Amino acid sequence: MRYWHNLCTTTFLEGLASNWQAAFLQLASLVVFSGFLYQRGAPHSRDPSKTKDEQKGRDEAARFTWFFRHSFFLSLMLLFVLALALHVVVGASAYNEERALAHQPPISVAAFLLSAKFWSSTLDTWQAEYLAIALFVVLSIFLRQQDSAESKPVDSSNESTGEANK
Repeated sequence: MRYWHNLCTTTFLEGLASNWQAAFLQLASLVVFSGFLYQRGAPHSRDPSKTKDEQKGRDEAARFTWFFRHSFFLSLMLLFVLALALHVVVGASAYNEERALAHQPPISVAAFLLSAKFWSSTLDTWQAEYLAIALFVVLSIFLRQQDSAESKPVDSSNESTGEANK
């Protein structure tokens, strides 16, 4: 019973919302940057020699609206904004519970959004997500994982790009 009670506390929900918003921001960043950047040797990178095929695909996609062409990124950003809002609201409630225990007056949600406590926890979470991305990108250039769709074939060179998922 105590376990389920803990899942409903503002402290737990604040941490959950903080992790969700950082994960959605990380995924949105991966989606948008992988659309136009490439890195020599990275298996997850697009192949720069396929620019003519990509241009053909872009010409065909031009008939779709901008919103439809970017719907994956936009949906991740919407989830990020919703998780960020949840983090602010639940975090303000959790912070006010801490303040009440210290006999301090509560603060508003807007004041919590501008507080060092909110931004400290938020930036802590974001830096962890971006460290994970950086390690994935750098290590995937030099290291291999047999049978992984995200890895180049074991016998391919470090300079080859665009061989993933073939």
